[in-house]
Amino acid sequence: MVFVLGQKPSAYINELITETENAIKKLEPKWQNMYRHQAAIRIKQIKENDKQNPLHKWQQNLINIIKEKLNNENITIAKADKSKAIVIIHEKSLHEKITNFLQANNIPRITKDPTEKYDKQIHKVAQQCKLIINKHKKASDQPTTKSPPT
Repeated sequence: MVFVLGQKPSAYINELITETENAIKKLEPKWQNMYRHQAAIRIKQIKENDKQNPLHKWQQNLINIIKEKLNNENITIAKADKSKAIVIIHEKSLHEKITNFLQANNIPRITKDPTEKYDKQIHKVAQQCKLIINKHKKASDQPTTKSPPT
């Protein structure tokens, strides 16, 4: 379950209810009703506080201030190499690190997206293999994605 900092509870309340019920169903039957009752009370509080909660406005204001600072200072947030951590780094410094990495590893710059070229090669080989593609299938049944993965 994913909750976004600054997101209003009304945006995720239905998912919260579903996930809570799924968790309760994994408990022993004798405890389920008690936890279901407690969860219902807490969800009702969340719904009521959503309408009058100044904390949400404060969180949204804080997020806006952080975004503005990042933008004004040309700072970005990026995933750290080989870990689950994140780093806050100047965009110029990040660009230099990427450029140095590409140059140090002799990675050539490509001028054209090679996806279409590889797609044609894969399609050609796949058509030659009767075990993969049934020639009697309609063309509309074949995958047609021609964009690189994101």
